[in-house]
Amino acid sequence: MATPAGALTQHLIEVGMFKPEYNEDILNKILSFCGAPEHGVGWVLENQDKIDQWLAGGFAQDAVGGGWGAVGGDQDMDPWQKAMSDPELPVRLVVLSETLQQSGVSVPRPMLEFVLAFHKDPLEAAVWLSSKFSEPVDSARAVFGIYDQDIVPNVPGLERTIIDQDINSRPIFQIRSVQQKDGNACGYHAIHNASAVFEMLCTTANVVEAVERVQMVTSEQGFVQRFWNMQHCLKQGGIATVEQIETNVMERHFATYVIANEQNISSFGGADRFLCVPDVVSGHSPASLLHEWQAIFDRFVRAEQHCHGFIIGCMDHWIACLLHRANAESQLELLVLNSDNRLLLSSWGDAALEAAVDMEMAGNKESALKSIQRHFKDENLTPDQLEDIYLNGRPEPGINDPQYWNWRPRWVRLQTDVSTRRAAQDMTDIIWKCANGQASVLNWFATRLLASWFGSFRETAFNKDGILVADRQTDEGGHCCGIEHWVSSVRSYSDFRMNFVHKLMEIGLDHLTDEQVAQLKSFVKEIEGAIKANTEKLSRQGTLSAANGTPWIHFFLPVLDELFEFVQGGKPGQDAPPSAGRALADRNTALMAMEQAENDLASAIMAGDVPACKQSASALSAAYSSSKVLTRQASDRVKEQMQREPTELQISRPWRPTLA
Repeated sequence: MATPAGALTQHLIEVGMFKPEYNEDILNKILSFCGAPEHGVGWVLENQDKIDQWLAGGFAQDAVGGGWGAVGGDQDMDPWQKAMSDPELPVRLVVLSETLQQSGVSVPRPMLEFVLAFHKDPLEAAVWLSSKFSEPVDSARAVFGIYDQDIVPNVPGLERTIIDQDINSRPIFQIRSVQQKDGNACGYHAIHNASAVFEMLCTTANVVEAVERVQMVTSEQGFVQRFWNMQHCLKQGGIATVEQIETNVMERHFATYVIANEQNISSFGGADRFLCVPDVVSGHSPASLLHEWQAIFDRFVRAEQHCHGFIIGCMDHWIACLLHRANAESQLELLVLNSDNRLLLSSWGDAALEAAVDMEMAGNKESALKSIQRHFKDENLTPDQLEDIYLNGRPEPGINDPQYWNWRPRWVRLQTDVSTRRAAQDMTDIIWKCANGQASVLNWFATRLLASWFGSFRETAFNKDGILVADRQTDEGGHCCGIEHWVSSVRSYSDFRMNFVHKLMEIGLDHLTDEQVAQLKSFVKEIEGAIKANTEKLSRQGTLSAANGTPWIHFFLPVLDELFEFVQGGKPGQDAPPSAGRALADRNTALMAMEQAENDLASAIMAGDVPACKQSASALSAAYSSSKVLTRQASDRVKEQMQREPTELQISRPWRPTLA
């Protein structure tokens, strides 16, 4: 069996951090601080300066035990290391062990050492252990509460773990995370947080074991070790270049791969116990992921599953959530961990959230000014200049949007923070409601999707008088409006088809409410009515048609037909007439053909070409007749559609503007 120093050497070699100068004395010294070989990589990463001092001869003989101690004492040890380094620990350990043996309680030595770290009196430690050792893990709230009440006051340097809870008194709690230091590494923190809490609650036999493993959630060294393990997993998998991985950004496919393949997480069930949920708030999540998510919630509703972790994307930030109940009879709990420890649960709603963020920023202003001063130290900025950068940001050449400056204005920072926290709250809320059977994530997503698309239509498809116009119009101020403007410039044809119509189809009609179905029918009819009312040809090509000259409605109307067929139930029937959208497109083709025939006839007349005049006149006559027939057919199809699928007048129509 490898010695601890040998095991540490192997860990360092695996991640490319071993140096020939690391002799056995150095390795043992590292182990005296980090406690175990598997924690050594993280400790070395965080304490390279100290190791360099040791390599340069900066050791002092430890007065106790003949070991080696770092110059400067134990100030770099974490609170648990300090507590466990008490020279009286061996004596107290013997007393505690004998006391428990007399009571018939057998406890592993590491657990005895853990309890003596916060109960110095062996008799008190024995009482605490005896009362907790046989107690099952019934509640995450209780486990973290024991840690906060019994341990934190007795171990200097520890902080309370429960930092926020739901303002509506639901059993939703925010747990303190290892503080994120690298601005890119929130995804690594989120995966570590979810798996550490899962291990604490779902793999332990009793409360003592669970409380002991709270350290994994709060230990920076534990996180750093897991960070390196995850990066090693990604590099071994070869799913990206080393340079991409070492940016420390957890891309969505990185997260999925880590969940499935990283040794620690896969030992807990991997993808069967953890789900990465990106892009849901932004509306771009694939419907297959939503169905997978809903299936997990359904198992919680049926009390068939008791613990599941989620890695949640919130704009440009990742957080961790964990649903937990001890058994089918226990209360469901939701734990939230945010790697920057900004509070997410006690300020709900836009106004309260903005006020809370504004207050936090005001409280952190002094440190923000110092950070600016350090960054621009070579410029010797005056207090007024520092204040200006703090308030107004630092413009950068070629970048007009302050959102993308390195030093952004205060209002941009505030709104970004508010948006991120609001997204986190939205996700927390829907996880809780779905897991309790109060909502469906598929309908929730569809509702947000409809609100987004209806909102952009309302803002761009109507003119200033509130009239829906088909082709693009431009007012005296240079502002454009119209259905064509909406679907080709504000949105896009492919976006409308893939990320709205097809997304709704993938979600399924069963997950839309009756009102939403009626709204979609009315929405389609209103658009087709506006196009029908436009008696002129619609020849504008739009963004997709430059190569072949096809008008925009020939791209748009078939997709509109798909949407209408979907909300009808996807079964038009053999006897159903041609769609209104197809009829309107045919009418437009005929109108364009008639205009072309008119132009050809005019050219022939100007050229004095009698045969061409006769041919063009004949073509114009045919085009005129065709346009009349197809215009009448389009009108009939739109009327038939209105009569066949009447829309209730009571529904709201959120795609229409509200005029003052």
